[in-house]
Amino acid sequence: MRKMLFALLLCALLLNGRGAAVASAGAGLEGTVTHGGAPVANAVVQAGGERVQTDAAGRFRFPPFAVSGVERLVDVSVVAPRFGTWKLADARLVADDTLRLTVELGRTPVTRRQSAPRARTQTMETTQSAGSFSPSYTSTETGSVTTPPGVIRVWVTGSNVCDPNAKGTVVNVDFKQYVKHVLPHEWFASWPQEALRAGAMAAKGYGWHQVARGGKWPSLGADVMDSQCDQVYDPTLSYASTDKAVDETWNQRMTRNGAIHVAFYRAGTRDDGANYNNDIMYQWGTEYWARQGMTWDGMLNHYYENIVISATTDANLRLSAGAAVSSAAPTWGEPFRASFTVHNYGTQSMQLRELYVKLRGPGGQNADLGGDNNATSIAPGSSRTIQVYTPALAAQFPRVYGTWTLTATYRDPGLLISPGLPVGVEGTSTTRALSVAAPRHASSLVSLNNAGPSYYEGTTRDIRVQLRNDGNTTWHRAASAQHNATRLATDAPLNRQSPFYVAGHWLSASRVQMVEATTSPGATATFVFRLSGNVAPGAYTESFRLVYDGGAANKYAGAFGTTVTIAPRVLDDTTPPTATLTTPRYSTLLSSALQFPVTWSGADTGSGVAGYEVQRYDAGWKPWLRVARTGATFGENNQPVALAPGRTYALRLRAYDRAGNMGAWTTPKYTTVPYDDAVLGYSGAWRSVAASEYDHYRRTTHYADASGARMTFRFHGRNVAWLAAKGPNKGKAQVWIDGVHVATVDLYSSRSQLRTLVYRKYLGSRNAYHTIQIRVLGQKNAASTGARIDVDGVAVGR
Repeated sequence: MRKMLFALLLCALLLNGRGAAVASAGAGLEGTVTHGGAPVANAVVQAGGERVQTDAAGRFRFPPFAVSGVERLVDVSVVAPRFGTWKLADARLVADDTLRLTVELGRTPVTRRQSAPRARTQTMETTQSAGSFSPSYTSTETGSVTTPPGVIRVWVTGSNVCDPNAKGTVVNVDFKQYVKHVLPHEWFASWPQEALRAGAMAAKGYGWHQVARGGKWPSLGADVMDSQCDQVYDPTLSYASTDKAVDETWNQRMTRNGAIHVAFYRAGTRDDGANYNNDIMYQWGTEYWARQGMTWDGMLNHYYENIVISATTDANLRLSAGAAVSSAAPTWGEPFRASFTVHNYGTQSMQLRELYVKLRGPGGQNADLGGDNNATSIAPGSSRTIQVYTPALAAQFPRVYGTWTLTATYRDPGLLISPGLPVGVEGTSTTRALSVAAPRHASSLVSLNNAGPSYYEGTTRDIRVQLRNDGNTTWHRAASAQHNATRLATDAPLNRQSPFYVAGHWLSASRVQMVEATTSPGATATFVFRLSGNVAPGAYTESFRLVYDGGAANKYAGAFGTTVTIAPRVLDDTTPPTATLTTPRYSTLLSSALQFPVTWSGADTGSGVAGYEVQRYDAGWKPWLRVARTGATFGENNQPVALAPGRTYALRLRAYDRAGNMGAWTTPKYTTVPYDDAVLGYSGAWRSVAASEYDHYRRTTHYADASGARMTFRFHGRNVAWLAAKGPNKGKAQVWIDGVHVATVDLYSSRSQLRTLVYRKYLGSRNAYHTIQIRVLGQKNAASTGARIDVDGVAVGR
């Protein structure tokens, strides 16, 4: 007995509401975020540990959530700047379904909780209350009984608890949206689709009846309440499954004695399929009967007596024009398009669902091309043109040429849920004969920019080929399941690996890709590629023809079209390049830091300069750079060495070309790094400046303007130079070397000049100890505004 009970329990756990075995499945979550009806972009939506953002239209969508069983509960939050946080607790994600949220943000936080549908509470009591009208529901409707109302007046209380005296507000709600946001709060979204369709008809019928009779709550000015007094309505959420059930039954109505039937329902009990003959639908009964295979209209007739189910209006969709085709003589293997026009001759907006488009071949071959998948309704008196993309015939019917017949038919399949023609009545058909031609592959040369390019080894040449499509098939740059790619391939022999291949400019060593996405018959295709010069000097011949690459069934084997021949001549380059090196005599002339810029250039009459080698002298010549660029900073980030004041650095350069020829070294260039003013000796009234905003050498300088101020520096070298600032407020000073007055220097200049060589003296061919002294005179010329003398550094040459 225990084993039997355990087996029964296990079966119950393995079955979900749809009567299928429970497995780990995916559940969707999507929706929109608005404020005052306007979309809110970049709002952060979090659920189940995942996080997404809304797009410009306020929409969001999560990747599928894993659900083990029927449903999974998650908490959802929406956060956006300047708005209160919106939260939904216990959001129910249903396996193989999508929860759709409509989030309206406000300035204050909102917290909600998703309750289970009322059907969860199994009861035999009638769901709806009597209302302020008489409990009798035999009054004559005042509204339409053929067309659903456009809006329904809902007394919105924000609570699902029935309280006839609850405070609220009347809101006019689109009637279809009302039904969509009632159904998931009354029926389980996880139930079979037939049960949901029955629920959609009941929810629609109850609301439609209340509108038609003038409203259930006239004292409130409302047709229905949003609570269990009528049907639970919450505009925040719905499901893809429940929305679908409403859409699929929307063009159907349920009447009794010519009036819209008020569809009462109650929860009932699980697995209760009995007919109690009390004119009330059992919600759990719909789930039971759906599992037994009963359709939604069968359930309505089971629970409600003497009802009539019919279309809301006379449906009348008819084919009115077509078929128009992109070509009456398509090429075998080529896709083409066909279009048909359907007109709504009825009085109700209708959805086009049963349009069949087929192709029949000369030998009875039959290809189903599908139909219209546009869910948007066609308004009364309006038409819609349907475009059908006809795939290549080659995949299914290899080399079947001749006359094919294209047929389009609209008909109703005999199901009440499908709007369209009356049951069993077929709409108009249209046919079109197509003459399918055999493919022809051909090309001719339109232009070749250089049939005999001549260039040096190590260089490249660009080739541009244009070919006309002289066949009757379209050329494609990329391959797909319907067509192959057309490419220029090496020939003689075909698909040979070319020595002229350049990566990034060829598709492969034997293929060149077409520039255009497609080239129709009669149009011109362009192929652009580069020839390498990394081959031995000499004369060559390269041939190309067109080929098809891909796995589509209409693939043509081998090459076709004209042969494109190119005769490249690669020249031998034996002449080395020359180079020029430029460095400053003193580092301070171009830099205030312990570094200096170095520039260079090269020239080559053959293959062209490929790069440069730069060396520095340090007890022998040592490598510094091997680069293609034409400049660098010596001493930057202490590379290659940290520069030392008082030293002279020697550099040399040579260039090499693309053919590998190496040029001669340039004559060395020398750059001296001066001593900074901070290490010199001073007497008298000198002042110093040290700040990062000054562009003096190493950001410091000494200055004086009173007579008698002196700078003295003893050094060992062959020449000496004084570095200072010149400007409109500068004066005069004497230069003394080894106790001898050698010059008087005027530092005046109409504009400021920093780190300037103001005096230089050659002292002989041998290094020796000397002393330089700068004596401030306190004098100026007539144009100067001051007698200031600056000392920014002293450069010593050895």
